[in-house]
Amino acid sequence: MKILGLPEEGAKKKKSESSVGSMRSYSAIRNRSSSTAFVENADTVFGQLEAGREELEKARTKIEAAEAIIMEIARSMDIKDGELESHVFRAEIKSKERVTWNTEELEKIFHEKDKLPKHIKKSLRVDKDTYESLPREVQNILEPARIVNPQKPQIKVRRK
Repeated sequence: MKILGLPEEGAKKKKSESSVGSMRSYSAIRNRSSSTAFVENADTVFGQLEAGREELEKARTKIEAAEAIIMEIARSMDIKDGELESHVFRAEIKSKERVTWNTEELEKIFHEKDKLPKHIKKSLRVDKDTYESLPREVQNILEPARIVNPQKPQIKVRRK
């Protein structure tokens, strides 16, 4: 029985292809007046860390390029929330956005000018759920103060 990703009983352990070298025995020297220590046999581990970070950066670049193509296809098909399919894969796309409010514009709309000292800051905003439940006429009044910032969409790709 497999629980929480643990190997099943009697299963053979697989050796990791990129296992980190053993650092159980090392020799380090540090000058008391310095914040740098020299570690005698850490080059292998440091090299693996450097190579792993380089591979990770290359993978991130490939992922970002693929996501950009997927989003370009989705935009051309006018899909913000939906799916794209190929023969083998299905990509689920969920758009994200962050809404902020222009406080000065809200103050103009409501003509609210409290007599607060200059060192006190006031922030006006409208809760998302509240805004969406308002009548369309009120939403139209608030619209000039509403700033919608599109965020990076969530894309999940899986095999069919």
